[in-house]
Amino acid sequence: MTDWKLATCETLFAASHLVWLYLLWALWSYRRKRARAALALRLLLALLFVWMRFVEPNWIAREETVLAAGARARVVLISDLHLGAFKGAGFVERLVARINAETADCVLIAGDFLYAPRFPLDPLLAPLKRINKPVYAVLGNHDRHELGPGLGEAQEIALVDQALERAGVSLIENRIVECGAVAIAGVGDRWSGREDLRAARAYQGSRPLLLLTHNPDTALDMRAPPVKLVLAAHTHGGQIRIPWLYKMVLPVQGPFDKGLHAPVTAGAPPVFVTSGVGETALPLRLFNPPVMDVLTLH
Repeated sequence: MTDWKLATCETLFAASHLVWLYLLWALWSYRRKRARAALALRLLLALLFVWMRFVEPNWIAREETVLAAGARARVVLISDLHLGAFKGAGFVERLVARINAETADCVLIAGDFLYAPRFPLDPLLAPLKRINKPVYAVLGNHDRHELGPGLGEAQEIALVDQALERAGVSLIENRIVECGAVAIAGVGDRWSGREDLRAARAYQGSRPLLLLTHNPDTALDMRAPPVKLVLAAHTHGGQIRIPWLYKMVLPVQGPFDKGLHAPVTAGAPPVFVTSGVGETALPLRLFNPPVMDVLTLH
C-alpha cells in the first residue's frame, strides 16, 4: 500500500472522531431553540454515523448455518479481518474469545488478514495464537502489496507468511487438510494471480472435499465432483448494506453476496460466503455487523 493511501486511511479514521464535537454543538444549539427541525435531522444523521462508525463495526455477531457436505464436521469460518488502519489486536482478542467458546473441529480463515498495517505484524496477529482449535487459512487480495513500497514480492510474501506461522495459522494454499470427517482444499486468491485448482481437482480421498478460497468467483471455474462445497469471503456482504445500492459495489463477477448460494452453473458446487469481520475504504458498517459463522456440516 502506498504512503498516500495509508495516510488517507489514517486521516479518515482520526477525522471520524469529530462527530462527537458536532453532536455537542448540535445539542447545545437545539437547547437554545435554533432551527430545531433542521437540527433534529442533522442530529439523526450524526447518530446514524456514530452507529455505523463506533457501534456496529465493533459487534461480533454469531450466525449458525447447517450445510450439506456429505459428512459431519463443525467449522468456525471467519474472514476479512483487515487488521491495520481500522482494526487492531484488541478486536482480535475479543474474536478469539468468542471462537474459543465454540465446539468445533477447526477454524477456517478465508483471507484478507491485513489492511494498511504498520510494522511489525506480530502484535496484530499474536492473539490468533490463543485459538484452542486447529486454524487453517488462505490469503486474500489485501494480504499482498499492503506492506508499503520498497519491498519485493518475495520479501513481502515471506513477511506475511512467517508472521502468520508464528501466530499459529497454517496456510493451506495448494494443500489439503482434514477437519472432522471432511477434507479442506486451500486455493490462492484470484485477484492476486495465485488461484490454482490443481490440488482440488486431483483429489481422490474418501472424505468429502470442501474448498476454502477468498474470492467466491473461484467457483465460476469449478466443476463437481470432487468439491462438495466452496467456502469464501471477499464481499463483506456489501459492508454498508443499504438495500439495493450495496449490490452495485460488491467486488465480484458472479451472483455472490453473503450466505449460501446455489451452484452458478451445471455441475458446479454450492458456495457459502461469509461477510467477514473487518472493513476497507471506510471504517463503517450498516445493517451488516462483523460475523463469526459457525457451520454444522452433515
